[in-house]
Amino acid sequence: MTDTTVEIIPGPNLPTEFTARIAQPSQPTPSPIPPVGLVEIETAAELIAGPPGPIGPVGPPGPQGSPDTAAQVLAKLVTVDGSGSGLDADLLDGQDGAYYLAWANFTGKPATFPPTLPIAESDVTNLVSDLALKAPLASPGLTGVPTAPTATAGTNTTQIASTAFVAAGLAGKVGPDAPNDGTRYGRQSLAWTADPIQADAPNDGTQYVRKSLAWSPVSVPPGTYIGDTPPASPSNGQLFWESDTGNFYIFYVDPGGAPGQWVQVNQSAAAATATADSYNRVVNGAMAVSQENGNTNSATAASNGGYYGADQWMGWWALSGGTALFASVTGGGVGSPNGSKNYLQMTFPGGSGALGTVFYALITQRVEGLRVADLKFGTASARSVVLRFWVNASTAGTYSVWLGNAVGSATRSYVAQFTVSAATWTQVSIVIPGDTTGTWANDNSLGLTINFCVAAGSNLVGVPGWQAGNFYAGPGQVASLPVNATFAVADVGLYADPNLTGRAPPFVTPDFASEFIACQRYFTTFSYIANATGASTTSNYPCRMRIAPAITGGGAGFATTYVETFAFAASQTTRGVQVLVFNARM
Repeated sequence: MTDTTVEIIPGPNLPTEFTARIAQPSQPTPSPIPPVGLVEIETAAELIAGPPGPIGPVGPPGPQGSPDTAAQVLAKLVTVDGSGSGLDADLLDGQDGAYYLAWANFTGKPATFPPTLPIAESDVTNLVSDLALKAPLASPGLTGVPTAPTATAGTNTTQIASTAFVAAGLAGKVGPDAPNDGTRYGRQSLAWTADPIQADAPNDGTQYVRKSLAWSPVSVPPGTYIGDTPPASPSNGQLFWESDTGNFYIFYVDPGGAPGQWVQVNQSAAAATATADSYNRVVNGAMAVSQENGNTNSATAASNGGYYGADQWMGWWALSGGTALFASVTGGGVGSPNGSKNYLQMTFPGGSGALGTVFYALITQRVEGLRVADLKFGTASARSVVLRFWVNASTAGTYSVWLGNAVGSATRSYVAQFTVSAATWTQVSIVIPGDTTGTWANDNSLGLTINFCVAAGSNLVGVPGWQAGNFYAGPGQVASLPVNATFAVADVGLYADPNLTGRAPPFVTPDFASEFIACQRYFTTFSYIANATGASTTSNYPCRMRIAPAITGGGAGFATTYVETFAFAASQTTRGVQVLVFNARM
Protein backbone atom coordinates (compact mmCIF):
# COMPACT_ATOMS: atom_id res chain seq x y z
CA MET A 1 0.00 0.00 0.00
CA THR A 2 1.36 3.37 -0.92
CA ASP A 3 0.55 6.96 0.02
CA THR A 4 -0.50 8.97 -2.89
CA THR A 5 -1.36 12.61 -3.01
CA VAL A 6 -4.43 13.19 -5.01
CA GLU A 7 -6.30 16.23 -6.01
CA ILE A 8 -9.85 16.41 -4.87
CA ILE A 9 -12.44 18.09 -6.86
CA PRO A 10 -14.01 20.34 -4.24
CA GLY A 11 -17.40 19.37 -3.30
CA PRO A 12 -19.75 20.13 -0.39
CA ASN A 13 -18.18 19.62 3.04
CA LEU A 14 -14.87 18.31 1.61
CA PRO A 15 -11.39 19.73 2.05
CA THR A 16 -9.50 20.62 -1.01
CA GLU A 17 -6.61 18.34 -0.19
CA PHE A 18 -5.85 15.28 1.93
CA THR A 19 -3.68 12.22 1.75
CA ALA A 20 -5.31 8.99 0.78
CA ARG A 21 -3.96 5.58 1.24
CA ILE A 22 -4.70 3.46 -1.84
CA ALA A 23 -4.09 -0.20 -1.92
CA GLN A 24 -2.46 -1.44 -5.05
CA PRO A 25 -3.13 -5.12 -5.43
CA SER A 26 -0.26 -7.20 -6.61
CA GLN A 27 -2.38 -8.58 -9.28
CA PRO A 28 -4.94 -6.90 -11.29
CA THR A 29 -8.48 -7.45 -10.16
CA PRO A 30 -11.41 -7.63 -12.21
CA SER A 31 -12.73 -4.50 -10.48
CA PRO A 32 -12.40 -1.54 -12.64
CA ILE A 33 -9.75 0.74 -11.33
CA PRO A 34 -9.93 4.41 -12.02
CA PRO A 35 -7.03 5.66 -13.94
CA VAL A 36 -4.06 6.56 -11.74
CA GLY A 37 -4.16 10.17 -10.70
CA LEU A 38 -7.90 10.52 -10.50
CA VAL A 39 -10.00 9.38 -7.56
CA GLU A 40 -13.61 10.16 -7.07
CA ILE A 41 -14.73 10.38 -3.46
CA GLU A 42 -18.32 10.09 -2.56
CA THR A 43 -19.91 11.27 0.64
CA ALA A 44 -21.70 8.94 3.02
CA ALA A 45 -24.97 10.21 1.69
CA GLU A 46 -23.93 9.39 -1.78
CA LEU A 47 -22.81 5.89 -0.91
CA ILE A 48 -25.14 3.02 -0.98
CA ALA A 49 -24.44 0.61 1.83
CA GLY A 50 -23.64 -2.84 0.71
CA PRO A 51 -23.88 -6.00 2.63
CA PRO A 52 -21.64 -6.28 5.73
CA GLY A 53 -18.23 -7.77 5.06
CA PRO A 54 -16.72 -10.56 6.97
CA ILE A 55 -15.40 -9.93 10.55
CA GLY A 56 -11.71 -9.34 10.59
CA PRO A 57 -9.30 -11.16 12.75
CA VAL A 58 -9.02 -10.24 16.52
CA GLY A 59 -6.20 -7.90 17.21
CA PRO A 60 -3.59 -8.38 19.94
CA PRO A 61 -4.63 -7.49 23.61
CA GLY A 62 -4.00 -3.92 24.83
CA PRO A 63 -1.89 -2.85 27.84
CA GLN A 64 -2.99 -3.88 31.40
CA GLY A 65 -5.73 -1.50 32.94
CA SER A 66 -5.33 0.48 36.29
CA PRO A 67 -5.58 -1.66 39.47
CA ASP A 68 -6.80 1.37 41.72
CA THR A 69 -9.94 1.08 43.83
CA ALA A 70 -12.73 3.67 43.70
CA ALA A 71 -11.44 5.36 46.93
CA GLN A 72 -7.93 5.59 45.49
CA VAL A 73 -9.22 7.09 42.27
CA LEU A 74 -11.15 9.67 44.29
CA ALA A 75 -8.05 10.59 46.32
CA LYS A 76 -6.08 11.12 43.13
CA LEU A 77 -8.79 13.33 41.73
CA VAL A 78 -8.59 15.53 44.83
CA THR A 79 -4.97 16.30 44.26
CA VAL A 80 -5.70 17.78 40.90
CA ASP A 81 -9.04 19.40 41.80
CA GLY A 82 -9.37 22.98 43.02
CA SER A 83 -8.99 26.48 41.82
CA GLY A 84 -7.01 26.56 38.59
CA SER A 85 -7.09 22.77 38.15
CA GLY A 86 -9.12 23.06 35.02
CA LEU A 87 -11.70 20.67 36.39
CA ASP A 88 -15.30 21.86 36.69
CA ALA A 89 -16.11 19.77 39.83
CA ASP A 90 -15.51 22.65 42.34
CA LEU A 91 -17.47 25.36 40.54
CA LEU A 92 -21.01 26.46 41.32
CA ASP A 93 -22.63 28.72 38.87
CA GLY A 94 -19.14 29.30 37.59
CA GLN A 95 -17.84 30.49 40.97
CA ASP A 96 -15.09 28.97 43.06
CA GLY A 97 -15.99 27.84 46.64
CA ALA A 98 -13.97 30.72 48.16
CA TYR A 99 -16.43 33.09 46.51
CA TYR A 100 -19.20 31.91 48.77
CA LEU A 101 -17.22 32.51 52.00
CA ALA A 102 -17.73 36.26 51.72
CA TRP A 103 -21.00 37.59 53.29
CA ALA A 104 -21.02 40.47 50.82
CA ASN A 105 -21.41 38.08 47.84
CA PHE A 106 -24.81 36.81 49.06
CA THR A 107 -28.03 38.27 47.72
CA GLY A 108 -31.50 38.22 49.25
CA LYS A 109 -30.00 38.17 52.75
CA PRO A 110 -31.61 39.93 55.88
CA ALA A 111 -30.39 43.42 56.72
CA THR A 112 -29.38 42.32 60.25
CA PHE A 113 -28.87 38.97 61.85
CA PRO A 114 -28.17 38.45 65.57
CA PRO A 115 -24.74 36.94 65.96
CA THR A 116 -25.52 35.07 69.26
CA LEU A 117 -28.35 33.42 71.15
CA PRO A 118 -30.44 33.85 73.26
CA ILE A 119 -31.97 36.91 71.67
CA ALA A 120 -32.46 39.85 74.15
CA GLU A 121 -36.03 41.03 74.67
CA SER A 122 -35.02 44.53 73.65
CA ASP A 123 -33.88 43.20 70.24
CA VAL A 124 -37.40 41.99 69.44
CA THR A 125 -39.68 44.73 68.20
CA ASN A 126 -42.39 45.75 70.75
CA LEU A 127 -41.65 42.76 72.98
CA VAL A 128 -40.76 44.84 76.09
CA SER A 129 -43.74 47.18 75.78
CA ASP A 130 -46.09 44.27 75.11
CA LEU A 131 -44.86 42.37 78.16
CA ALA A 132 -45.30 45.50 80.31
CA LEU A 133 -49.02 45.37 79.62
CA LYS A 134 -49.25 41.91 81.18
CA ALA A 135 -49.83 41.38 84.95
CA PRO A 136 -46.88 39.89 86.87
CA LEU A 137 -47.21 36.52 88.57
CA ALA A 138 -46.27 38.03 91.92
CA SER A 139 -48.85 40.48 93.32
CA PRO A 140 -50.52 41.26 90.00
CA GLY A 141 -52.46 44.48 89.74
CA LEU A 142 -55.32 43.52 87.50
CA THR A 143 -57.58 46.02 85.76
CA GLY A 144 -60.85 45.71 83.99
CA VAL A 145 -63.03 42.82 85.10
CA PRO A 146 -60.73 39.84 85.68
CA THR A 147 -62.42 36.49 86.18
CA ALA A 148 -61.48 33.30 88.00
CA PRO A 149 -63.02 29.86 88.39
CA THR A 150 -65.61 29.72 91.17
CA ALA A 151 -64.45 27.45 93.97
CA THR A 152 -66.66 24.74 95.38
CA ALA A 153 -68.68 25.90 98.42
CA GLY A 154 -66.78 25.35 101.62
CA THR A 155 -63.36 25.54 100.00
CA ASN A 156 -60.78 26.77 102.51
CA THR A 157 -57.50 27.03 100.63
CA THR A 158 -55.37 29.72 99.01
CA GLN A 159 -57.50 29.49 95.85
CA ILE A 160 -58.86 32.82 94.62
CA ALA A 161 -62.38 33.52 95.87
CA SER A 162 -64.57 34.96 93.15
CA THR A 163 -67.47 37.26 93.96
CA ALA A 164 -69.81 34.39 93.15
CA PHE A 165 -68.08 32.21 95.78
CA VAL A 166 -68.28 35.01 98.40
CA ALA A 167 -71.91 35.73 97.65
CA ALA A 168 -72.80 32.05 98.00
CA GLY A 169 -70.93 31.88 101.31
CA LEU A 170 -72.68 34.92 102.75
CA ALA A 171 -76.10 33.93 101.57
CA GLY A 172 -78.31 33.56 104.58
CA LYS A 173 -75.81 35.25 106.92
CA VAL A 174 -76.14 38.86 105.84
CA GLY A 175 -79.63 40.17 105.61
CA PRO A 176 -80.91 43.09 103.61
CA ASP A 177 -79.79 46.67 104.12
CA ALA A 178 -80.91 48.52 107.24
CA PRO A 179 -84.26 50.32 106.97
CA ASN A 180 -83.96 53.70 105.33
CA ASP A 181 -86.14 55.53 107.86
CA GLY A 182 -83.69 57.99 109.42
CA THR A 183 -82.98 55.76 112.43
CA ARG A 184 -79.45 54.59 113.27
CA TYR A 185 -79.18 50.78 113.27
CA GLY A 186 -76.60 48.23 114.32
CA ARG A 187 -76.26 44.50 113.58
CA GLN A 188 -77.25 42.12 116.34
CA SER A 189 -78.00 38.38 116.02
CA LEU A 190 -78.10 38.55 112.19
CA ALA A 191 -80.65 41.31 112.28
CA TRP A 192 -80.81 45.12 112.33
CA THR A 193 -81.41 46.64 115.78
CA ALA A 194 -82.08 50.30 116.45
CA ASP A 195 -79.02 51.97 118.08
CA PRO A 196 -79.91 53.23 121.60
CA ILE A 197 -77.63 56.23 120.98
CA GLN A 198 -79.06 58.08 118.03
CA ALA A 199 -77.11 61.33 118.36
CA ASP A 200 -73.47 61.88 117.43
CA ALA A 201 -70.95 62.62 120.16
CA PRO A 202 -70.90 66.31 121.18
CA ASN A 203 -68.74 68.43 118.90
CA ASP A 204 -67.06 70.40 121.69
CA GLY A 205 -63.41 69.41 121.34
CA THR A 206 -63.66 66.70 124.01
CA GLN A 207 -62.96 63.07 123.21
CA TYR A 208 -65.89 60.71 123.91
CA VAL A 209 -66.46 56.96 124.08
CA ARG A 210 -69.67 54.94 124.31
CA LYS A 211 -70.43 53.91 127.86
CA SER A 212 -73.71 52.64 129.38
CA LEU A 213 -75.75 53.54 126.30
CA ALA A 214 -74.44 57.11 126.33
CA TRP A 215 -71.46 59.20 125.26
CA SER A 216 -68.87 59.53 128.04
CA PRO A 217 -65.97 62.05 127.93
CA VAL A 218 -62.43 60.69 128.04
CA SER A 219 -59.59 62.55 129.72
CA VAL A 220 -56.70 62.74 127.26
CA PRO A 221 -53.31 63.49 128.85
CA PRO A 222 -50.99 66.03 127.23
CA GLY A 223 -48.31 64.90 124.82
CA THR A 224 -44.85 63.63 125.68
CA TYR A 225 -42.25 66.20 126.70
CA ILE A 226 -38.68 65.40 125.58
CA GLY A 227 -35.61 66.92 127.23
CA ASP A 228 -32.81 66.48 129.75
CA THR A 229 -34.96 67.96 132.53
CA PRO A 230 -38.72 67.67 133.12
CA PRO A 231 -41.11 70.49 132.19
CA ALA A 232 -41.41 73.20 134.80
CA SER A 233 -45.19 73.10 135.29
CA PRO A 234 -46.50 69.64 134.36
CA SER A 235 -50.16 68.73 134.48
CA ASN A 236 -51.59 65.44 135.69
CA GLY A 237 -50.82 62.71 133.16
CA GLN A 238 -47.96 64.62 131.52
CA LEU A 239 -45.39 62.25 129.96
CA PHE A 240 -41.68 63.02 130.03
CA TRP A 241 -38.88 61.19 128.19
CA GLU A 242 -35.47 62.02 129.63
CA SER A 243 -33.26 62.25 126.55
CA ASP A 244 -29.89 61.82 128.28
CA THR A 245 -30.84 58.62 130.17
CA GLY A 246 -33.69 57.09 128.16
CA ASN A 247 -35.94 57.00 131.24
CA PHE A 248 -39.67 57.55 130.80
CA TYR A 249 -41.89 59.27 133.39
CA ILE A 250 -45.51 60.22 134.00
CA PHE A 251 -46.58 63.05 136.25
CA TYR A 252 -49.07 61.80 138.81
CA VAL A 253 -51.27 63.86 141.11
CA ASP A 254 -52.90 61.97 143.98
CA PRO A 255 -56.70 62.00 144.05
CA GLY A 256 -56.47 64.30 147.04
CA GLY A 257 -54.97 66.96 144.79
CA ALA A 258 -51.62 68.70 144.38
CA PRO A 259 -48.74 68.30 144.67
CA GLY A 260 -47.89 65.67 142.13
CA GLN A 261 -44.72 63.77 141.41
CA TRP A 262 -42.85 62.20 138.50
CA VAL A 263 -43.17 58.43 138.45
CA GLN A 264 -40.79 56.42 136.27
CA VAL A 265 -42.67 53.91 134.13
CA ASN A 266 -39.87 52.06 132.35
CA GLN A 267 -37.79 51.25 135.39
CA SER A 268 -35.93 48.00 135.93
CA ALA A 269 -36.14 45.98 139.12
CA ALA A 270 -33.18 47.93 140.50
CA ALA A 271 -34.64 51.27 139.42
CA ALA A 272 -37.94 50.44 141.08
CA THR A 273 -36.32 51.07 144.47
CA ALA A 274 -34.12 53.99 143.36
CA THR A 275 -34.56 57.25 145.23
CA ALA A 276 -33.01 60.66 145.48
CA ASP A 277 -29.73 60.99 147.38
CA SER A 278 -30.00 60.17 151.08
CA TYR A 279 -28.09 63.26 152.26
CA ASN A 280 -30.56 65.66 153.89
CA ARG A 281 -29.77 69.32 153.19
CA VAL A 282 -32.05 70.38 156.04
CA VAL A 283 -30.38 70.79 159.46
CA ASN A 284 -32.34 69.34 162.41
CA GLY A 285 -35.03 67.89 160.14
CA ALA A 286 -36.40 65.83 163.08
CA MET A 287 -36.65 68.95 165.30
CA ALA A 288 -34.85 67.05 168.12
CA VAL A 289 -32.40 69.85 168.99
CA SER A 290 -33.76 73.00 170.62
CA GLN A 291 -30.89 74.78 172.44
CA GLU A 292 -32.43 78.21 172.76
CA ASN A 293 -36.08 77.70 173.74
CA GLY A 294 -36.59 73.99 174.42
CA ASN A 295 -40.31 73.24 174.22
CA THR A 296 -41.33 76.70 175.42
CA ASN A 297 -44.03 78.47 173.47
CA SER A 298 -43.35 81.87 172.08
CA ALA A 299 -45.43 84.74 173.35
CA THR A 300 -48.89 84.96 171.86
CA ALA A 301 -48.80 88.00 169.63
CA ALA A 302 -50.10 89.53 166.44
CA SER A 303 -46.59 89.50 165.01
CA ASN A 304 -43.20 88.00 165.63
CA GLY A 305 -40.03 88.67 163.67
CA GLY A 306 -38.62 85.22 164.35
CA TYR A 307 -38.92 82.72 167.17
CA TYR A 308 -36.82 79.53 167.10
CA GLY A 309 -39.04 76.67 168.21
CA ALA A 310 -36.10 74.35 167.44
CA ASP A 311 -32.59 74.91 166.16
CA GLN A 312 -32.69 76.27 162.61
CA TRP A 313 -36.52 76.35 162.65
CA MET A 314 -38.08 79.76 162.97
CA GLY A 315 -41.73 80.77 163.18
CA TRP A 316 -42.57 84.32 162.09
CA TRP A 317 -45.81 86.03 161.30
CA ALA A 318 -47.60 89.33 160.86
CA LEU A 319 -51.38 89.28 161.38
CA SER A 320 -54.17 91.83 161.53
CA GLY A 321 -56.99 90.97 163.90
CA GLY A 322 -55.42 87.63 164.87
CA THR A 323 -52.70 86.15 167.07
CA ALA A 324 -50.30 83.22 166.92
CA LEU A 325 -47.62 81.37 168.89
CA PHE A 326 -44.94 78.90 167.93
CA ALA A 327 -43.10 76.06 169.67
CA SER A 328 -41.44 72.67 169.38
CA VAL A 329 -43.64 69.89 170.70
CA THR A 330 -42.34 66.65 172.16
CA GLY A 331 -45.10 64.05 172.11
CA GLY A 332 -48.64 64.93 173.20
CA GLY A 333 -50.74 67.36 171.24
CA VAL A 334 -51.78 65.93 167.89
CA GLY A 335 -49.24 63.15 168.32
CA SER A 336 -46.25 62.61 166.09
CA PRO A 337 -46.06 60.86 162.71
CA ASN A 338 -43.79 58.10 161.56
CA GLY A 339 -42.60 57.34 165.10
CA SER A 340 -40.93 60.74 165.40
CA LYS A 341 -40.52 62.30 168.83
CA ASN A 342 -40.78 65.98 167.95
CA TYR A 343 -42.62 68.30 165.62
CA LEU A 344 -43.13 72.04 165.20
CA GLN A 345 -46.53 73.63 165.66
CA MET A 346 -47.97 77.08 165.04
CA THR A 347 -51.16 77.82 166.93
CA PHE A 348 -53.63 80.67 166.36
CA PRO A 349 -55.34 81.46 169.67
CA GLY A 350 -57.08 84.44 168.11
CA GLY A 351 -57.42 82.99 164.62
CA SER A 352 -55.56 84.43 161.66
CA GLY A 353 -57.89 87.37 161.12
CA ALA A 354 -58.27 88.91 157.69
CA LEU A 355 -55.05 88.46 155.76
CA GLY A 356 -55.58 91.38 153.39
CA THR A 357 -52.73 91.83 150.95
CA VAL A 358 -49.53 91.56 153.00
CA PHE A 359 -50.19 89.51 156.14
CA TYR A 360 -48.65 86.07 156.56
CA ALA A 361 -47.67 83.21 158.87
CA LEU A 362 -44.62 81.06 158.02
CA ILE A 363 -42.44 78.26 159.42
CA THR A 364 -38.95 78.69 157.98
CA GLN A 365 -35.53 77.05 157.68
CA ARG A 366 -32.60 78.93 156.19
CA VAL A 367 -30.06 76.61 154.55
CA GLU A 368 -26.40 77.59 154.24
CA GLY A 369 -25.02 77.87 150.71
CA LEU A 370 -22.28 75.29 151.36
CA ARG A 371 -24.93 72.62 152.04
CA VAL A 372 -26.64 73.17 148.68
CA ALA A 373 -23.71 74.24 146.47
CA ASP A 374 -23.77 70.97 144.51
CA LEU A 375 -27.38 71.63 143.46
CA LYS A 376 -25.95 74.26 141.09
CA PHE A 377 -29.05 76.43 141.20
CA GLY A 378 -28.75 79.45 138.93
CA THR A 379 -26.87 77.47 136.24
CA ALA A 380 -27.81 75.35 133.23
CA SER A 381 -26.72 72.30 135.26
CA ALA A 382 -29.19 72.87 138.11
CA ARG A 383 -30.27 69.62 139.77
CA SER A 384 -33.76 68.53 140.61
CA VAL A 385 -34.59 68.07 144.30
CA VAL A 386 -37.24 66.21 146.27
CA LEU A 387 -38.83 67.84 149.31
CA ARG A 388 -40.57 65.44 151.70
CA PHE A 389 -42.34 66.19 155.00
CA TRP A 390 -45.27 65.29 157.25
CA VAL A 391 -48.00 67.84 157.90
CA ASN A 392 -51.08 68.11 160.10
CA ALA A 393 -53.61 70.96 160.02
CA SER A 394 -56.77 71.35 162.07
CA THR A 395 -58.35 73.18 159.12
CA ALA A 396 -58.64 71.11 155.96
CA GLY A 397 -57.72 72.71 152.68
CA THR A 398 -54.86 73.71 150.42
CA TYR A 399 -51.57 75.01 151.78
CA SER A 400 -48.26 75.89 150.16
CA VAL A 401 -44.55 75.29 150.54
CA TRP A 402 -41.98 77.67 149.09
CA LEU A 403 -38.30 77.65 148.06
CA GLY A 404 -36.49 80.93 147.51
CA ASN A 405 -33.07 82.53 147.33
CA ALA A 406 -33.55 85.04 150.18
CA VAL A 407 -35.75 85.88 153.16
CA GLY A 408 -38.40 88.54 152.71
CA SER A 409 -36.92 89.89 149.47
CA ALA A 410 -36.40 86.84 147.27
CA THR A 411 -35.93 87.33 143.53
CA ARG A 412 -36.64 83.67 142.76
CA SER A 413 -39.55 81.65 144.16
CA TYR A 414 -40.84 78.14 143.70
CA VAL A 415 -44.39 77.53 144.92
CA ALA A 416 -45.91 74.07 145.36
CA GLN A 417 -49.30 73.30 146.85
CA PHE A 418 -50.64 70.37 148.85
CA THR A 419 -54.06 69.50 150.24
CA VAL A 420 -54.72 67.90 153.63
CA SER A 421 -57.69 66.59 155.52
CA ALA A 422 -58.48 68.03 158.94
CA ALA A 423 -56.37 66.81 161.89
CA THR A 424 -54.69 64.02 159.91
CA TRP A 425 -50.97 63.50 159.53
CA THR A 426 -50.21 63.40 155.80
CA GLN A 427 -46.87 62.71 154.15
CA VAL A 428 -46.15 65.01 151.20
CA SER A 429 -43.42 64.53 148.59
CA ILE A 430 -42.72 67.21 145.99
CA VAL A 431 -40.35 67.07 143.03
CA ILE A 432 -38.81 70.46 142.34
CA PRO A 433 -36.79 70.99 139.14
CA GLY A 434 -33.54 72.88 139.61
CA ASP A 435 -33.70 76.61 138.95
CA THR A 436 -31.46 77.55 136.04
CA THR A 437 -31.74 81.33 136.57
CA GLY A 438 -31.38 83.81 139.39
CA THR A 439 -28.59 84.27 141.92
CA TRP A 440 -28.03 81.47 144.44
CA ALA A 441 -25.20 81.59 146.99
CA ASN A 442 -22.91 78.57 147.29
CA ASP A 443 -20.70 79.80 150.15
CA ASN A 444 -21.31 80.22 153.91
CA SER A 445 -24.05 82.78 153.35
CA LEU A 446 -27.76 82.09 152.91
CA GLY A 447 -28.08 79.62 150.04
CA LEU A 448 -31.74 78.56 150.09
CA THR A 449 -34.86 79.16 152.18
CA ILE A 450 -37.74 76.77 152.83
CA ASN A 451 -41.05 78.26 153.96
CA PHE A 452 -44.18 76.37 155.00
CA CYS A 453 -46.91 78.89 154.30
CA VAL A 454 -49.74 78.69 156.83
CA ALA A 455 -51.39 81.94 155.76
CA ALA A 456 -50.68 84.62 153.11
CA GLY A 457 -52.23 87.83 151.85
CA SER A 458 -53.13 88.32 148.22
CA ASN A 459 -49.90 90.15 147.30
CA LEU A 460 -47.90 87.10 148.41
CA VAL A 461 -49.81 84.66 146.18
CA GLY A 462 -48.02 83.54 143.02
CA VAL A 463 -48.41 80.57 140.68
CA PRO A 464 -47.17 77.00 141.00
CA GLY A 465 -43.59 76.52 139.81
CA TRP A 466 -40.59 78.80 139.43
CA GLN A 467 -41.12 82.53 139.07
CA ALA A 468 -39.37 85.83 139.63
CA GLY A 469 -40.30 87.71 142.80
CA ASN A 470 -41.20 86.95 146.41
CA PHE A 471 -44.35 84.79 146.60
CA TYR A 472 -45.17 82.39 149.45
CA ALA A 473 -48.43 80.76 148.36
CA GLY A 474 -50.32 79.48 145.34
CA PRO A 475 -53.91 80.16 144.30
CA GLY A 476 -56.56 78.55 146.47
CA GLN A 477 -54.50 78.82 149.69
CA VAL A 478 -56.63 78.58 152.87
CA ALA A 479 -57.98 82.12 153.20
CA SER A 480 -58.27 82.34 156.99
CA LEU A 481 -57.87 80.21 160.10
CA PRO A 482 -60.36 79.99 162.93
CA VAL A 483 -59.64 80.51 166.63
CA ASN A 484 -57.20 77.91 168.03
CA ALA A 485 -56.39 76.52 164.61
CA THR A 486 -53.13 74.57 164.48
CA PHE A 487 -50.61 73.73 161.80
CA ALA A 488 -47.83 71.20 162.49
CA VAL A 489 -44.89 69.93 160.45
CA ALA A 490 -42.40 67.11 161.10
CA ASP A 491 -39.56 65.05 159.57
CA VAL A 492 -38.52 67.46 156.84
CA GLY A 493 -35.99 66.37 154.22
CA LEU A 494 -34.59 68.05 151.12
CA TYR A 495 -32.67 65.71 148.81
CA ALA A 496 -30.81 66.11 145.52
CA ASP A 497 -32.31 63.94 142.78
CA PRO A 498 -29.71 63.88 139.97
CA ASN A 499 -31.20 60.72 138.45
CA LEU A 500 -34.74 62.14 138.44
CA THR A 501 -36.20 59.24 140.37
CA GLY A 502 -38.95 61.48 141.76
CA ARG A 503 -38.78 59.53 145.03
CA ALA A 504 -37.57 60.70 148.41
CA PRO A 505 -35.43 58.23 150.37
CA PRO A 506 -36.80 56.82 153.63
CA PHE A 507 -36.55 59.40 156.39
CA VAL A 508 -33.89 58.48 158.92
CA THR A 509 -33.90 60.25 162.29
CA PRO A 510 -30.39 61.66 162.58
CA ASP A 511 -27.98 60.68 165.31
CA PHE A 512 -28.63 63.21 168.06
CA ALA A 513 -24.97 63.89 168.87
CA SER A 514 -24.07 64.46 165.22
CA GLU A 515 -27.12 66.66 164.65
CA PHE A 516 -26.37 68.64 167.78
CA ILE A 517 -22.89 69.52 166.48
CA ALA A 518 -24.39 70.49 163.10
CA CYS A 519 -26.73 72.89 164.95
CA GLN A 520 -23.83 74.38 166.94
CA ARG A 521 -22.33 75.73 163.71
CA TYR A 522 -25.13 78.31 163.80
CA PHE A 523 -26.00 78.71 167.46
CA THR A 524 -24.57 77.45 170.74
CA THR A 525 -24.12 78.29 174.42
CA PHE A 526 -21.49 77.24 176.92
CA SER A 527 -20.04 78.34 180.24
CA TYR A 528 -17.10 80.70 180.42
CA ILE A 529 -14.90 80.85 183.52
CA ALA A 530 -13.63 84.36 184.14
CA ASN A 531 -11.15 85.63 186.67
CA ALA A 532 -10.94 89.05 188.23
CA THR A 533 -7.52 89.97 186.92
CA GLY A 534 -8.81 91.31 183.66
CA ALA A 535 -6.46 89.06 181.74
CA SER A 536 -7.70 87.84 178.35
CA THR A 537 -8.62 84.16 178.13
CA THR A 538 -8.94 82.23 174.86
CA SER A 539 -11.60 79.54 174.39
CA ASN A 540 -12.49 77.29 171.44
CA TYR A 541 -16.02 76.68 170.21
CA PRO A 542 -17.39 73.12 170.14
CA CYS A 543 -17.13 73.27 166.31
CA ARG A 544 -16.18 75.74 163.62
CA MET A 545 -19.01 78.24 163.32
CA ARG A 546 -20.47 79.57 160.08
CA ILE A 547 -19.08 83.07 160.72
CA ALA A 548 -17.45 84.76 163.66
CA PRO A 549 -20.49 84.74 165.99
CA ALA A 550 -22.14 87.52 167.89
CA ILE A 551 -21.41 86.85 171.56
CA THR A 552 -23.74 87.87 174.36
CA GLY A 553 -23.79 87.18 178.12
CA GLY A 554 -20.98 87.53 180.60
CA GLY A 555 -20.72 89.52 183.77
CA ALA A 556 -19.54 92.96 184.70
CA GLY A 557 -16.58 94.13 182.74
CA PHE A 558 -16.85 91.29 180.14
CA ALA A 559 -15.28 92.15 176.82
CA THR A 560 -13.99 90.19 173.85
CA THR A 561 -10.55 90.89 172.54
CA TYR A 562 -10.98 88.92 169.29
CA VAL A 563 -13.63 86.64 167.77
CA GLU A 564 -13.00 84.05 165.04
CA THR A 565 -15.02 81.18 163.58
CA PHE A 566 -13.13 78.64 165.71
CA ALA A 567 -12.30 80.54 168.97
CA PHE A 568 -12.61 83.79 170.86
CA ALA A 569 -10.67 85.68 173.53
CA ALA A 570 -12.32 87.69 176.28
CA SER A 571 -11.68 89.23 179.66
CA GLN A 572 -13.89 90.08 182.61
CA THR A 573 -13.26 92.11 185.71
CA THR A 574 -15.71 90.08 187.78
CA ARG A 575 -14.62 86.61 188.75
CA GLY A 576 -17.11 83.79 188.10
CA VAL A 577 -18.68 81.37 185.66
CA GLN A 578 -20.71 83.01 182.94
CA VAL A 579 -23.04 81.46 180.28
CA LEU A 580 -22.26 82.92 176.90
CA VAL A 581 -24.44 82.74 173.77
CA PHE A 582 -22.82 82.46 170.34
CA ASN A 583 -25.08 83.31 167.38
CA ALA A 584 -23.95 82.73 163.78
CA ARG A 585 -27.41 82.24 162.27
CA MET A 586 -28.39 83.57 158.87
